[in-house]
Amino acid sequence: MERKDHAQEESMGRAKYTALDHGGLEVLPPSEAPEVAHDELWRRQFAKDRKSSLLVPEALHAKPAYGDDGKEMSRDEEGLQHINRQEYEGMQYDGPLDQGYGMQNGKAVGVSEEEVDSGRRRRRYWGMSRRMLIILIAAIVLIVVVGAVLGGVLGTLLNKKKSSSDGASNAPLPTMPNTGLATTISSSDPELLLTYFQDPSGRILENSYKSSTWSLSEHSQINSSVVTTAATPGSPLAAISYDYDNQHYRQIFFVTDTGNIMTTNSTENISDTSTATSWSAAHVIHRDTVAPNSIGLAACASEELMNGIRVFYPSQYGYVQMLRYDFGGNGSWWETDFWNRADTSSGIACAVKDEGSGRKLLNLYTRMKGSGVVKQFWNDFTDGEWGWNENKTPESWANKTIAVGSDIAVASDDSQTEYVYYQLEDGKVTRGILNPNFNHYDTFENFVTAAVGTKLSAAFIDGGSMLLYQNASSDSTIMLENVSRYGAEIAKSPVR
Repeated sequence: MERKDHAQEESMGRAKYTALDHGGLEVLPPSEAPEVAHDELWRRQFAKDRKSSLLVPEALHAKPAYGDDGKEMSRDEEGLQHINRQEYEGMQYDGPLDQGYGMQNGKAVGVSEEEVDSGRRRRRYWGMSRRMLIILIAAIVLIVVVGAVLGGVLGTLLNKKKSSSDGASNAPLPTMPNTGLATTISSSDPELLLTYFQDPSGRILENSYKSSTWSLSEHSQINSSVVTTAATPGSPLAAISYDYDNQHYRQIFFVTDTGNIMTTNSTENISDTSTATSWSAAHVIHRDTVAPNSIGLAACASEELMNGIRVFYPSQYGYVQMLRYDFGGNGSWWETDFWNRADTSSGIACAVKDEGSGRKLLNLYTRMKGSGVVKQFWNDFTDGEWGWNENKTPESWANKTIAVGSDIAVASDDSQTEYVYYQLEDGKVTRGILNPNFNHYDTFENFVTAAVGTKLSAAFIDGGSMLLYQNASSDSTIMLENVSRYGAEIAKSPVR
């Protein structure tokens, strides 16, 4: 404004002396304009925004202000329409200073240097400007968020590391889809279940079960549980455990890629919960081969009943064949009886049944051609190898028709009851319960839904009939289902 006034005066032919140009105090000529009184409102308006004259020299705007239209404005108009802090810095005001303003050490008390430079008061928070406070809060929020994210990530990694260090006990054992399954109760411990299956590479593994604990719950022991690598992928399996010549035997049977049946056994002195690590060299037991794409294979042993082992398999010639091995013999296997009406495309199961009073039976279960029923045959060996009886033996119910190609499994309890399992045409696995008289099935009940074509294996343990099968949702997972005679669930879980 001072430069503007100076220019106006020069244009009017009046040269004005200013202290700003000469370094001295300015002497102002009397104003020709009529004096305009400053009313109280106008004076209070500027009292808040003005700077103290103690800080800088003051000069009065002696001349009246003009608006954009060139007309003279009153002080009220000028104050309301053309207030400019830079224009009024030097205006003299003889009223009281705002409270809190004064001089201390050459500076206005209560006014920061920033306020002096800018000409206005700025609110401060805990000694900080608003901008600095916002930056600080944003930084704190960012630190908290980053800390939470890093904490979550590190926690997840630590949990994974801990799970890994604890072993793979929470993960099901990896198995080959459609693997063969075999189970048998250990002859050395009636509470120890021995199970066999193929892993993804085709190796046959042993996994024992006792008191709800699997010997391979620590997957790091898998390589030490290998029985053999000679089985063809998806081979049917059969397992037996028996005592002979003061030794406990574990023996399994399987099929090679040439269709021959082979066997291996272990007589290792081991604790009840350990896995056998020493197995004999596998060898072929007979020159005959199994029917192509067949899934049936069963084995039973008893020194008291038949003084040896009996193996049942679907022959390439279209019937189910029995092979005989005698304890104390020359180590040979030979053919005995056969069943030409049995379906070689489906499963085969056998069980030694204790009738009490020293009498035992060997029961055989097969699917019959034509009728499709699951039929039982039995032999007490009083009439030798060919004394099999099928008259008035139980058959599966007509509304529980076994699917073609279904496997069959059987478990025998200590109360002269047997539990027969097979898969129906709708994929459900049913359980038929045979009464002690063996002349009919007491009941059938749908047991589980399993992978179509799954192998089955069963044993009686922990007060129930336990079934092993492959899951319908994941055919590489073996499931365990143990149910009492009256339908109470005892255990259900993946095999680990």
